[in-house]
Amino acid sequence: MKNPLALLSFILINLLVSSSVVAEDKKTPDLFVYSSYFTCDSTMLSTVDKLVKNEFTPLYQEAIKNKDIVNWGWMSHHTGGYWNRAIYHMSPSMKKVLDASNAMNIIAEKNKVDSNNLFGKICNRHEDYIWKILAGNQSKGRGKVGLSMYMECDVADEERADEILKNIFAPIFDQYVGKGKFTSWGWLEHVVGGKYRRLATMTAENYDDLISTRQQVNARLFGKNAPQDSKEFSKICGSHQDYLWDIKIESM
Repeated sequence: MKNPLALLSFILINLLVSSSVVAEDKKTPDLFVYSSYFTCDSTMLSTVDKLVKNEFTPLYQEAIKNKDIVNWGWMSHHTGGYWNRAIYHMSPSMKKVLDASNAMNIIAEKNKVDSNNLFGKICNRHEDYIWKILAGNQSKGRGKVGLSMYMECDVADEERADEILKNIFAPIFDQYVGKGKFTSWGWLEHVVGGKYRRLATMTAENYDDLISTRQQVNARLFGKNAPQDSKEFSKICGSHQDYLWDIKIESM
C-alpha cells in the first residue's frame, strides 16, 4: 500500500490552524502544529474531501483516543495563494508531533486507509510546516472560516515582533473576540518548513464577521492612533501572504 500519510507529512492551520489557540501562560503547555498545505487537482476537490471525511477521520479520531495527538483539522481554500487544501494535527511537544505521524502510519496500514493512494494522486504537491503557538485567546474552539497571514520576518528581530504582539497587540485582539466578531485568534512561530517565519490566524462564524472585524483591528493597530510600536513591527514582518479558509473538519 502506498500510504497517503507518508506523502502528507501531516498538521493548520488555519490554523488554521488550527485548533484552539491558547494564551501564553506559564501554566499552559506548549502546543506544536504540524501543517501540510496541498495543491490538489481542482476538478477532484469534492472527491478528496469525501476521502478525508470517510477514511481519514476515523484514523485521526483513533490517534486522539490513543493520545498521539490532541486535535486535527482539514481546511479548504476560499481565497489566496496556490494551496487549496490543508491538513494539520497538534501535539504538546516537538517529539510527539513528529511521532504522531509514525503512529498514524501504523494505524493506516492496519486499517488499509486509502489503499489505492487516491489522495496522493489528487493532491500530488505539498509543503510542510511545523509551528509553535506563542499567543492567542483562550477558546473552546474556532469559527467556521479563517484568515491566515503567512508572514516573512527578519530572523534577527522576529523575537522583538513576538514581544510587540504579546504585549501591545494581544490585548487589542482580545477586545474583538465574541459574538459577531472573532471566535479565535493566534500567533505562531516557524519551527520547520518554508520561508514563512510567523503565522497570524483569525477565525469567525462567517466571512462578514471575519473581514469586518479584521478591518476594525487593523485600524486600531496600524491606523491614525496606532501604538508607537506598530511601525517597528511592520518593519520586522513587512511581507505576508493572506489565505481565507473554510474549516471543513475540526476535532475538539
